[in-house]
Amino acid sequence: MQVSCQKCQAQFDVATDGLPHDREVWLICPGCNAPFPWQGHHETGAGEEGQPVAAEAAAAGADGGYVPLDVITEGKEVALICATNQQHIQMFEQILKGMGYFVSSAHSAKEALIKLRSDDFNVFVMDDTFEGEKSEKEILIQFIQQMPIHLRRNCFVCILSADLRSLDNMAAFTHCANLIINVRDLGRAETIVQRAIKEYKGFYKVFWREVQGVDMLQPS
Repeated sequence: MQVSCQKCQAQFDVATDGLPHDREVWLICPGCNAPFPWQGHHETGAGEEGQPVAAEAAAAGADGGYVPLDVITEGKEVALICATNQQHIQMFEQILKGMGYFVSSAHSAKEALIKLRSDDFNVFVMDDTFEGEKSEKEILIQFIQQMPIHLRRNCFVCILSADLRSLDNMAAFTHCANLIINVRDLGRAETIVQRAIKEYKGFYKVFWREVQGVDMLQPS
């Protein structure tokens, strides 16, 4: 189905098969990043104030190409996998879904950047072996470096590498990640990921408790 953004007038196609038709969801224009509500087969406006709470539109461009949509339940933790190896995608999808995450995927650095700008992800997995220019991978690392601290502390970053050693903390620090997994250790990936995320959440548990306490003290 083709929809249009009333803010920038861009038109793009969306796959609406997985979208609920009995309630309003929010889409994000891939051209200007403006959120707008969509319900059933009718758009209800664009560029209105508010935040997208149910869906995001991500695409390489807004020139009429296919735009995949992720329908996200409000309050659910979200993970993004950036990879081109389908086996790697399926493996980490299974691991993260088993941990209760809603899982989205991106097959290029550009698509990943659009999704990272459109939503706050709790887990980001980047396959260092994915197809693409080295500069594109560096842009993703730079984006992670420049994330606001409260968002970065809430995003667990895992890099799947063919060269770096698994659980190499220094390499993880250098690449602005929390965890490195070598492709030769994929057989142990589930155990490694579950333990690492559990330790990460436990480490920042006090941090987030303090942040929430400060927010509660702020005058309304």
